Amino acid sequence: MKNLQRVEIITEKRSIDKILEIIENEGVTGYTVIGKVTGKGKRGVKHGDDLNDVFINSMIITVC
Repeated sequence: MKNLQRVEIITEKRSIDKILEIIENEGVTGYTVIGKVTGKGKRGVKHGDDLNDVFINSMIITVC
């Protein structure tokens, strides 16, 4: 059995393509993208109901 590390990246939707390009270039062969992630962080509450979905958070999950 191999030890794997789960990596979760939460970012704005507009950054997804660039981040996926970076992790694929590093050899990642699989990942999951979940859209409209909501929560609260340093910048306050992030809702999934913005008029413009460019700033809505998404989460990328992968293992390495």
